[in-house]
Amino acid sequence: MPNAPLDRPLFTQAFIISASILCGFGLWLMTQLREKKEISLYIAVQPVNVPPEAKLAIRPQQILAKFSYPSIDEGKMRSDNFYIEVDFSDLKQRIGRRLEDKGDRSLSREQVRDRIDAGRYNITTVDLLEPQVSWEASLRNTRARIEPVLTGKPADGFVYTQRSASDERGPEVTVLLSKDREEQLMQSGGPLVVKTKPIDVTGLSGLVRKTTELDLPAGISLLPEEADQMTRTVFVDIEEQEMTRTLENVPVTYQFISAAQGLQAEITPPRVNVIITGRTSVVKGITPAMISFGLFGVVERAGETREVAIDPMIAESALRQENLQIKSDPRTVVVKVISDSAQSPSPTATPAAETAPTPVSESPAAPTPAPTATP
Repeated sequence: MPNAPLDRPLFTQAFIISASILCGFGLWLMTQLREKKEISLYIAVQPVNVPPEAKLAIRPQQILAKFSYPSIDEGKMRSDNFYIEVDFSDLKQRIGRRLEDKGDRSLSREQVRDRIDAGRYNITTVDLLEPQVSWEASLRNTRARIEPVLTGKPADGFVYTQRSASDERGPEVTVLLSKDREEQLMQSGGPLVVKTKPIDVTGLSGLVRKTTELDLPAGISLLPEEADQMTRTVFVDIEEQEMTRTLENVPVTYQFISAAQGLQAEITPPRVNVIITGRTSVVKGITPAMISFGLFGVVERAGETREVAIDPMIAESALRQENLQIKSDPRTVVVKVISDSAQSPSPTATPAAETAPTPVSESPAAPTPAPTATP
């Protein structure tokens, strides 16, 4: 108990020392928080909202920016904690049909972004020492072939093919490609095909006009100013069904260049089969009388014999515009050219003097009665 009074001064001294340290630290901290420093950093330029169809290059890729910050946060002042954001959402509209363009963009302090919540730490952007960037851009593009898609069963007796449909605006259109689509197209090495939405031709015939839209897959788009090309007018030629018919034993004739030559043609075989393919209603109406033949390579000289190719054709002028396929069976004939004088004369009675003697038979022949004079 006598020593107790000596302990209190030691405790008081320790308390005073601790309080002094805390006060000093507080004063130092307040000084650090109040003291501002400035620093200039090269920060990255980061384009945003770039259309997926665009290729973009920016110069410079870093901008020198000046920051103000509390001394205590000096460790946060690194280039990778900041960047400047440049919006290119209008790039596709700006480039348009030119498909490539270049220009400049002004920069401001408001475009500076951070990754450390700079507002919380009272870090501010003082100035941009290079307040502009230059850019060059192009749009990934290609010419795509339009392929109308047809569905349904047309009227009885009529048929169509996908190739019978044509686009009023033309078979191709310029489309824009995303990076992934461009890579796929390069790997495939083939042309790009863009299909339409299905066109129903059930019960239809003849030349049909239909309106539809392009069915653009992901990663493919039209130019902004050509958005109206999404709607297409398609013409579909729904043709009459074809048939194949054989005309049998059609006579083959040959017309000499000059009838005055007195020549005739003996043709072997004199008749051939003719096979015709075309529209059903047309082919059904063709008769053998409508068929003529072209014989090529005949030597128009008496005594000449030659095998020549024959070319059957429709003599009716009204049918010559039809898309008919005609062939003969056989494909060749033998033509012998003779003169009119060489024709065999008509059979006549043989004179009695020139009649060969009647062979003697084993039985005697009965005597021939004498002719009776005519009164």
